[in-house]
Amino acid sequence: MERQTRLFQIRWLLIAFVAGVFTTACSDYDTFLLGTDRVDSSNSSSSEPEVVAKPVISPASGTYSGQIEITITASPGAEIHYTTDGSEPNETSGVYTSPVTVSENHSAVTIKAIALKSGVESNGISEAAYEIIYEVYTVAGKANEAGSTNGNALEATFNQPNDVAVAGNFVYVADRNNHVIRKIDLQSNLVTVLAGSSGTTGSQDGNLLDARFNKPHSIVVDGSVIYVSDTYNHTIRKIELTETGGTVSTLAGSAGTEGSTDGTTGTSFKFPRGIAVDNAYIYVADRENHTIRRVQKSDGAVVTLAGSGTAGYQDGNGTTAKFNSPNDIAVLDGSLFIMDTYNHRIRKLQLSDNTVTTLAGQSTKGSADGSGSLAQFNFPYGIVAHAGDLIVADTANSTLRRIVVSSAEVTTLAGLAGTSGYADGSYSEARFSTEIQGLASDGTILYVADSDSHIIRAIR
Repeated sequence: MERQTRLFQIRWLLIAFVAGVFTTACSDYDTFLLGTDRVDSSNSSSSEPEVVAKPVISPASGTYSGQIEITITASPGAEIHYTTDGSEPNETSGVYTSPVTVSENHSAVTIKAIALKSGVESNGISEAAYEIIYEVYTVAGKANEAGSTNGNALEATFNQPNDVAVAGNFVYVADRNNHVIRKIDLQSNLVTVLAGSSGTTGSQDGNLLDARFNKPHSIVVDGSVIYVSDTYNHTIRKIELTETGGTVSTLAGSAGTEGSTDGTTGTSFKFPRGIAVDNAYIYVADRENHTIRRVQKSDGAVVTLAGSGTAGYQDGNGTTAKFNSPNDIAVLDGSLFIMDTYNHRIRKLQLSDNTVTTLAGQSTKGSADGSGSLAQFNFPYGIVAHAGDLIVADTANSTLRRIVVSSAEVTTLAGLAGTSGYADGSYSEARFSTEIQGLASDGTILYVADSDSHIIRAIR
């Protein structure tokens, strides 16, 4: 019995020994595979490898109305490489050191960036796309360069362009100091002479290029006819366009004769400026006569609607009213709206009874926005009806103003009062000369004759 008990004990000692050897071997095998001492999994912690985050591009992708500055930021110690052509950036791409400027009108730019750090993995590429569409931009001409060059719109030159008119894909320009009517083709972006001869004054009627003008000031399109106030000839001219060309004739006034004669023959004007049309008539701001005149399209008969013939300021009916150098005129909802330039006011002439009232402005020139007489202007020159409102070229303020007719509320649309110059961009960034003149509207886009800058501008 004693012998059996001892054998049983020996057998269990052998089992325990073998089990211990196996456990040790397993532990050694784990150590071999993992390269480290085996630890209790309940006390272990995992660590993620370091990764450089994607850079941040600001502002966000989108369409912008003027110049923007794009910044790119990344984790400390990382170097940013980027591209502006949409290609994938890598360590050979340009290194970001300062903001990227995107300023060209109609430009589309895609920026891609990656942050790199030696020995550390990058988390990927960031991307942002931008489109610049200016609210104010140049259509034709070279800023501050006078000339008479035809051709590509932005290489062409003008000399004190005074007014614009738009019809379909064409913008017509009264190019005052070149004594011609120019045409801008918005599809081909080409500028040509429509009528007259650059640099040559005169009053001759005839075929388009045989005709002569003398400082034409204002222009308006009426179907296939263009009317022109030929200011220094003291006449209203008529250009009739045909498929093969056209002709120029004198509708009213007597070339070289200043005066104020109404009637059907022997009529006269004194430096007529702004003109506007409705179905039957042409309305004329007869500046140096301080009156508003009406010309019948069919026969050229002239009638004085308002103004006493002497400079002053007075509301009233017809010829009892007074103006001081009225410069431009617009037709809207049965009324004429008149730039009473030297009174710094916008006047209204109701066509049904020839009653003249003041819509906005006051005797003190300035730039204040506001309603009616609280608003101020500084020698306003041009006016046009646009999307139910009136847009005014507030010339000496170098701004464009908007008037809501129903409330006479005046606000500044573009430019900065008292700061002249030349700059395209957003409404607030844009700058105009101190001789903004005529305006035209196609219902969506405004066109501006920026006379002292010798260019034609547009506003979306």
